[in-house]
Amino acid sequence: MSYSTFARLLDRTFVVKAMTPALDENDDPILDEYSQPTTVETTVVAALAGRIRPTSAREVTAADQSGAVIGDFVAYCLPNALVTNECWLELDGTRYDILAVRDPGGRHNHLELDCRRVD
Repeated sequence: MSYSTFARLLDRTFVVKAMTPALDENDDPILDEYSQPTTVETTVVAALAGRIRPTSAREVTAADQSGAVIGDFVAYCLPNALVTNECWLELDGTRYDILAVRDPGGRHNHLELDCRRVD
């Protein structure tokens, strides 16, 4: 599948968020009452074109047999170095935690994100 064909399949727009260190005006970490650094929710990518679908029963069975941990949804997007398994996706008010980021075939054509919906 060509790059342009794949890009046309991306019919949704995700917001990618992550927790990042909270910093004061001097870029020093803000500490809590226990002197631990605090974090804030930050938008990593404001608009990431993508597609999401439920994980198929076949994928769940294969993962169970191999002992792998997968999510209940798979999201697809174009390669983006900012998207990691420390992030989550937001779509239509629903949060999807990213459990794993895969580059199928290692070609940097697209990413597959194993996700778990957080209700």
